[in-house]
Amino acid sequence: MSEQVGTSQSAPSVPFVVSQCSPSDDGLLTLGCLTSGFLPAESLRFSWTDGSGGAVSDAVQYPAVQTRDGKFTAVSHVRVQPVEGRAKTLTCRVEHLAGSQNKDITLRGSSPPTIRLVEFGQSIMCVIEDFYPKPLSIKWKKDDREVRGRDWKTTENDSGSYRAVSVLDENLASSSPGTKYICEVTHGGKTYSDNLTLRAQFALKINPPPAKELFINKKAVLKCVLSGDSRKEVEGATVSWTVGGRSPATRDVGVGGVTQAGSAFTKTTTLTLEESVWFSGSEVICSTSRDQTAPEKISVKRGGQRPSIVIYKPDKTVSDSDSVSLVCEVSSSDLANVYIMWKVNGGQYIEGNSMTTIKNDSTLIVHSYLTVTGKQYNSAEITCAVKDANIQNDFQPRTSSPSKTNSSPTIRLVEIGQSIMCIIKNFYPKSLKIKWKKDDREVRGRDWKTTENDSGSYRAVSVLEANLTSLSPGSKYTCEVTHGDKMYSDSLSYKANFYLKINPPQAKDLFVNKKAVISCVITGDNQKEVEGATVSWTAGGRRPATRDVGVGGVTQAGSAFTKTSTLTLEESVWFSGDEVICSTSRDQTAPEKISVKRGGQRPSIVIYKPDKTVSDSDKVSLVCEVSSSDLANVYIMWLVNGASQSAPSVPFVVSQCSPSDDGFVTLGCLTTGFLPAESLRFSWTDGSGGAVSDAVQYPAVQTRDGKFTAVSHVRVQQEQWKEKTLTCRVEHPAGSQNKDITVGANSPPTIRLVEFGQSIMCIIEDFYPKSLRIKWKKDDREVRGRDWKTTENDSGSYRAVSVLEANLASSSPGTKYTCEVTHGGKTYSDNLSSRVQSSLKINPPPAKELFINQRAVLECVLSGDSRKEVEGATVSWTAGGRSPATRDVRVGGVTQAGSAFTKTSTLTLEESVWFSGTEVICYTSVDQRTASEKISVKRGGQRPSIVIYKPDKTVSDSDSVSLVCEVSSSDLANVYVMWKVNGGQYIEGNSLTTINKNDNKLIVLSYLTVTGQQYNSAEITCAVKDANIQNDFQPRTSSPSKTNSPPTIRLVEFGQSIMCIIEDFYPKSLRIKWKKNDREVRGRDWKTTENDSGSYRAVSVLEVNLASSSPGTKYTCEVTHEGKTYSDNLSSRVQSSLKINPPPAKELFINKKAVIECVLSGDSRKEVEGATVSWTAGGRSPATRDVRVGGVTQAGSAFTKTSTLTLEESVWFSGTEVICSTSVDQKTTSDKISVKRGGQRPSIVIYKPDKTVSDSDSVSLVCEFSSSDLANVYVMWKVNGGQYIEGNSLTTIIQNYNTLIVLSYLTVTGQQYNSAEITCAVKDANIQNDFQPRTSSPSKTNSPPTIRLVEFGQSIMCIIEDFYPKSLRIKWKKDDREVRGRDWKTTENDSGSYRAVSVLEENLASSSPGTKYTCEVTHEGRTYSDNLSSRVQSSLKINPPPAKELFINQRAVIECVLNGDSRKEVEGATVSWTVGGSPVTRDVRVGGVTQAGSAFTKTSTLTLEESVWFSGTEVICYTSVDQRTASEKISVKRGGQRPSIVIYKPDKTVSDSDSVSLVCEVSSSDLANAYIMWQVNNGQYTEGNSTATIIKKDNTLIVLSYLTVTGKQYNSEKFACAVKDANMKINNTPAIHTTSLSDLPWPDPGWYVQCDKDPLEEDEFNSLWSTASSFIFLFLFSLLYSTAQCLYRTK
Repeated sequence: MSEQVGTSQSAPSVPFVVSQCSPSDDGLLTLGCLTSGFLPAESLRFSWTDGSGGAVSDAVQYPAVQTRDGKFTAVSHVRVQPVEGRAKTLTCRVEHLAGSQNKDITLRGSSPPTIRLVEFGQSIMCVIEDFYPKPLSIKWKKDDREVRGRDWKTTENDSGSYRAVSVLDENLASSSPGTKYICEVTHGGKTYSDNLTLRAQFALKINPPPAKELFINKKAVLKCVLSGDSRKEVEGATVSWTVGGRSPATRDVGVGGVTQAGSAFTKTTTLTLEESVWFSGSEVICSTSRDQTAPEKISVKRGGQRPSIVIYKPDKTVSDSDSVSLVCEVSSSDLANVYIMWKVNGGQYIEGNSMTTIKNDSTLIVHSYLTVTGKQYNSAEITCAVKDANIQNDFQPRTSSPSKTNSSPTIRLVEIGQSIMCIIKNFYPKSLKIKWKKDDREVRGRDWKTTENDSGSYRAVSVLEANLTSLSPGSKYTCEVTHGDKMYSDSLSYKANFYLKINPPQAKDLFVNKKAVISCVITGDNQKEVEGATVSWTAGGRRPATRDVGVGGVTQAGSAFTKTSTLTLEESVWFSGDEVICSTSRDQTAPEKISVKRGGQRPSIVIYKPDKTVSDSDKVSLVCEVSSSDLANVYIMWLVNGASQSAPSVPFVVSQCSPSDDGFVTLGCLTTGFLPAESLRFSWTDGSGGAVSDAVQYPAVQTRDGKFTAVSHVRVQQEQWKEKTLTCRVEHPAGSQNKDITVGANSPPTIRLVEFGQSIMCIIEDFYPKSLRIKWKKDDREVRGRDWKTTENDSGSYRAVSVLEANLASSSPGTKYTCEVTHGGKTYSDNLSSRVQSSLKINPPPAKELFINQRAVLECVLSGDSRKEVEGATVSWTAGGRSPATRDVRVGGVTQAGSAFTKTSTLTLEESVWFSGTEVICYTSVDQRTASEKISVKRGGQRPSIVIYKPDKTVSDSDSVSLVCEVSSSDLANVYVMWKVNGGQYIEGNSLTTINKNDNKLIVLSYLTVTGQQYNSAEITCAVKDANIQNDFQPRTSSPSKTNSPPTIRLVEFGQSIMCIIEDFYPKSLRIKWKKNDREVRGRDWKTTENDSGSYRAVSVLEVNLASSSPGTKYTCEVTHEGKTYSDNLSSRVQSSLKINPPPAKELFINKKAVIECVLSGDSRKEVEGATVSWTAGGRSPATRDVRVGGVTQAGSAFTKTSTLTLEESVWFSGTEVICSTSVDQKTTSDKISVKRGGQRPSIVIYKPDKTVSDSDSVSLVCEFSSSDLANVYVMWKVNGGQYIEGNSLTTIIQNYNTLIVLSYLTVTGQQYNSAEITCAVKDANIQNDFQPRTSSPSKTNSPPTIRLVEFGQSIMCIIEDFYPKSLRIKWKKDDREVRGRDWKTTENDSGSYRAVSVLEENLASSSPGTKYTCEVTHEGRTYSDNLSSRVQSSLKINPPPAKELFINQRAVIECVLNGDSRKEVEGATVSWTVGGSPVTRDVRVGGVTQAGSAFTKTSTLTLEESVWFSGTEVICYTSVDQRTASEKISVKRGGQRPSIVIYKPDKTVSDSDSVSLVCEVSSSDLANAYIMWQVNNGQYTEGNSTATIIKKDNTLIVLSYLTVTGKQYNSEKFACAVKDANMKINNTPAIHTTSLSDLPWPDPGWYVQCDKDPLEEDEFNSLWSTASSFIFLFLFSLLYSTAQCLYRTK
């Protein structure tokens, strides 16, 4: 048998990116990207992107080269213009089947600064931006005199360039008019400057409102300051205001007198606004009557999140006599939007002492400082309050407080080895006193450092070193804590009886000897008993070697006697988690166990050290705090002088670009990040391992992070080395590293020519030295190529590329192209001749035809260099395997371009055919040679996302503006983009650009340039058609148009609340107000969301009990948008009302019943009492026993009567419509309810804490599930498989598309969380027939996989089940050789564990007998496996009866097939049958032997009456081969409901000339039980064209049978889908479902189809599991179902 090649995969290394030492003469810089170690070669692809994700053009990928280890190395390069100005980052990405890698490189060029001067209060700010490199100097001048400014810190931008600020603190108001201020910057040897001249003229300035008025009076007081150098002009000028375009009331405006400062005169006008008006974002304008003075504007900048607030406070104790400053830090995008005040003990708001602003990128950090006394700090509540532009409608400020209320300590005692630890937590203030007592005598403990928690409280630890094993029984230890004049304590008493204790290993042995020494201590008060007791050990279930066990003698301490046994283990055994058990021979003494608790993260380590200076003569204690979930798992030691170690990095080896004049090459080796410094040593060796002399090691240099960097260099004579490899080795106690570099002598180039599109690439490799010359020839004439940059390989040799841009398609046949390379005085060459054959290419349809004519026009282009051949060639098409109509095909004449001749044929298809995924093939026959090309849409996945980018500034009508429509898709052929302006004809964009993203997706950008007038007034739409378009083939659209759109408002009753739905408004900002009658009340606003069309949608809810409202109460939702008010109202009803409530979860889960309530409410007791209530379910009246009617109850002025109806849950979940009707005063009212079926079952996610939970804590779990209707989802919880319980609360969140997210909360104890199995269970409208809920569990125990191998046709399937966590690795072996399988997607089970499948596609029939196949699974560091051997013996298989015989002859014909690899054995084998245990012979037929490959087959058939088959009788087939007996059984699986049947048919008109497919869907629990046939006009039964099977998650099968008929049949005849199954009733009559064109599609309450979704959801595809049926579906259904159109379900 031949072996399959390429079964092994190996991922590429992280790319290594290199660049030239300097740009080439043409100003371009060449970057190379190299990766290695991958397999197979052809699967590797390079891509280059810039910082924005855009593709970099002119990238070249060279063919992969195989290395000695059998793997491959590949390289790509790109040439770029060196960056002018700021830094630019390029990314090289390597994509491969076995994994992908990225590597970034940043290019920077010198960039001059840009300078601008800004008035900053009374000062001037010089802002210097976008310069590189960092060094510069700043000088200020006032007129021509140098003055001193204040430079702020230079900061680095994200782009790598720098930004600096300098401030000149100058009182501008008192400066003489015309004074000139200059900021002069020297950078890179050049001087740059900007200046500002103090204006002598009139100036107007508007100041934002101060915080004080906003906080205390809820008013915004704005000042407009008019300044000038003429008192007369300032006095005579009038000032006016507008707010939101309107003039304010006269009472809100105040005008002050003129004041003088120096030569400047000032007049101030104030405007007072309500804070609600100010924070709404209204624009405020201050104007003056003086000519040529521009008005000033101010407004709040709204949008974004509210600012964050942090209070910084002292990190030490503050005495009452001190003073202390608190800092309130507020982050915001605009200073004008943030207002800060303080409160002490809830008093009046006060301003801080000062306020400082720091600009960080586009964000401002505002610091407000408040100084208080130590007494206030220690006892008062101090609050920092912030109002900002995004404040809510109640205008309450956001606050933060550092106050620290007194808190008493909690104390617990813990045994820790032979000592006792007193843990004191959660106390404040810090000061306390700890005292230890042994019985009633005070003893001395050792106090550890008191530390502060994040909450501001404190934590302390004290340890009493007491030898517990030597104590007298009953000894009592007490830890007594005095805190704030109160005393708290906890105590622990020593146990007196004989007992056994196992102690964990000491750290010292683990660190020094790499051994775990575990001691087992017997303690008792009887010396004889202790001496006589024996001790035994097991480790991992086995007894240890005698040499590893030691037993000591008996010792006495007080009245206690002790004997100790030790067990010594290798540290690897101990840390593996093996359980160690110590047992004693004394009766009634339980053994002791110990083991390492594995799992989770490594512990965190913090060292506490003194917070003051320590003199050399002092002693000081250091505390190492290690956090772990179990003290037995942590072992701590200290090192002095070398306490901290850090390993050096892998060395970075560099060399000169070329040798020095003396012929020597200098090689440098650099390493970083090591500690301590003095322990590092460099060494250099050659390829034979010999030391290289003359190496220099430089002293290490400490970097900012406290670690060290070191470098070594060596000089070698280049001519003395012939391709020698040098190794730089770095040795250090924390780890050693190597790096190799090769120094090369002269090496000749290797040359190869490659066709590169229509060009030729000359690849010149492995030469040294660098210099060479390249010449191109076409035949014997020299032509000009384009040389790319020469790059250096890692080995030190060089690589070059030259490209000849020759249009090969138009070249004369036989033209010879030569690449001639001169290197080292010698000439090398390679050549390539143009080919003579023809070529065929198929082009996808253009967008224009798809949008305008709803047609897909495909082109098939035949090219060749012989006119005669191209003219004589025939072109033909097939679509979906059929020839198209002649009218849809066009063939053009022959055209010539250069020496190439072209003929084009077009095929026109309906867009529905194209988007169905039909495969289109174009064939051509040229000179008896046949060629073909294929094309089809790649379907599947979501529709592409669309984003329109538009200008971020105002566009004037006279401008032109470009809009960019960005579309994301997995395949360019699947996306078609057009534009519309004002709903006119579709037009194409100016250009279309495609960018390849890292995740294998394409971004398609379409550009459209429009006039400013169009942009400002027209509606512009970007429309996209794609492979996943719906059946109406309407494109998906997005529009950037910015026309204001008023909201539409509607009020909806929402339970006992009212929902105000506000839709289709633009822009986003609005304000919502609720009123009850004429009184304003408070609602709850939900998040405003953006629609696909670019408009917005908002929801507000008023939580009001409508049932208890007085009749006629009026509720109004008032919306203010763009200065206008819109409203809608709803009045509480006076009449009686009827409401039906869905069933509660509790009854559905516990009693399997749906209990539905019908509630009649009214304001008249007499009417409610006299009203009758009746029910129907599915149109029928229920049994009287299932209905209950309660008495009348009263709540306020409302009277209520409730009737309940109890249904089986199967009836409820079937979608049956339930109607409750009432008759009140001769008026009849009814309400309906039913389950909304269809779609996927809801998704379930459980959120759990991300940290360890102690047993004494309580913890809340959140179960989140998504559903389209709350009435369809029912949630309960279980703890340890007990009774169902309800969660603590249920919260509902509405999403953008009317989908609800439902959150159920359950609070449990920490002990339950850590040990119990907790399950969230959900029943929903799409529940299956057994009505088992869907569950999810947060329990965190690891679960190993179970593995089983199954023969799957001629392949083998490895089914890996019930493992957790998700990550694992699968490996296949054939005998002992690794082979490649195909892994299917890992899926999550309802229980929260995972399931995976891998398939090895191996022809078992042709395998040598005894070949062993192994599936090896690595999970959580352990390996599990199962194997299967190819069988030498014969095999027996029984096939179920086909449908045809059952329907036409009412017979079940069962086949028994015997297979073997020996003709003689198969011919000689006997086959026999039993039915119901009795042998049968008369209805048996045996066929002859047939051969297929090396396999021989013999078939025996048994014919039964269908009544016998459907009775469930067991049928057994036996065979006897060479004295070996085998048997197979088959029978119908009876029980359960009959299968459901649905027929899908087209939702549009079908012409008589078309063909159409009908689909019959049958649901059954076993494929052997369902047999499907079709009837046309009650004629003979016929089989469908094909059958596909889908396995669902609950192991239910859906069987699809397809029948293709002509359009004429479909339009005039009746079709029936007939099903026979195991649960047929008397006479074995099939279930028949009939349809015809005249049947109207009637929506069934339990089953319906949405035309925007496939009838079979994608979730089913992810559940294709362990039977051959699933594989049939993948193969067959992908072909058949993709051709089906959107179908209605009918019954």
